[in-house]
Amino acid sequence: KNDIFVSYAHADNEPLLESKVQWVSNFVDDLSKFLAKRLGRKEGESPVIWTDNELARNHALNHALESEIKQTAVYMIIMSPAYLESEWCRKEREQFFRILQDRRSDTIVFIVEIDEIDRKKYPVEIDEYVIPYRFWKKENGSKARTIGFPLRSNDTDYSNKLVDISFDLAKELMAIKAGGTKRQSSRQPTPGLYKGNVFLAQVT
Repeated sequence: KNDIFVSYAHADNEPLLESKVQWVSNFVDDLSKFLAKRLGRKEGESPVIWTDNELARNHALNHALESEIKQTAVYMIIMSPAYLESEWCRKEREQFFRILQDRRSDTIVFIVEIDEIDRKKYPVEIDEYVIPYRFWKKENGSKARTIGFPLRSNDTDYSNKLVDISFDLAKELMAIKAGGTKRQSSRQPTPGLYKGNVFLAQVT
């Protein structure tokens, strides 16, 4: 049912200043278009990228999230300080880990960093040596800034990263479709991708 389940903190999708830019929503929309092209899908057959916007206001989280997780091919974390600091994130992560262990199959996880983060601060379920897709940059020793903000139309760094991640996602989705839920262990790891039983969820 779902090609990708996107996990992110609500704070990372809040509009900043007067731009009214919702970074996560824009990223998901852009990714869907780039990925549809890579997958060669017909017009109107966009990839199914699931975010739990509705579940944020739903008390019956356990059953709803479990249903979506079981029907998802790839999980994606929007990694940020807000994601790491959330108590809700920790609790949801524990829930997801239990669910995915029951699946008894490999889970593909992509990590998108939108701020500079010490890898040692990554959740224990994720190997600190995994290379994330870095959607932030530094210039001349300055502090890290998220690319694609406030404008993304002429941001070549942002578009180049979208090309990279959509290419790798398409490759994984096609491999899953061709070989079922079990993937070949001999395949080389992809930067930003983690193979193993890890759970993810949107956090508040």
